[in-house]
Amino acid sequence: MTRAFLLATNDNTAVIHADVRDSEAIRADPEIARLIDLDKPIGIVFSANAGST
Repeated sequence: MTRAFLLATNDNTAVIHADVRDSEAIRADPEIARLIDLDKPIGIVFSANAGST
């Protein structure tokens, strides 16, 4: 069982494939829009994105 599958089975999480340097693509992803109201202040933590497999 992969980590993505475990996260994808929870309606309050999303797994997207994007370049962390492309913030516009991340904000435009429909899964992000479903979970996050971008009209309100938010904080996003990108963890384990360097050197993780």
